[in-house]
Amino acid sequence: MIIPLRCVGIDVSKQYLDIFDEGLGVPERIANATQAITQIA
Repeated sequence: MIIPLRCVGIDVSKQYLDIFDEGLGVPERIANATQAITQIA
């Protein structure tokens, strides 16, 4: 079985995490806070 590679980029700042998942193709911004990170993970 071959598992295709998938890249996710995360730009970290004090207030936000800017996330780009190439599989989804849409950028997303979430708060740099435990609750927001837990929800997206």
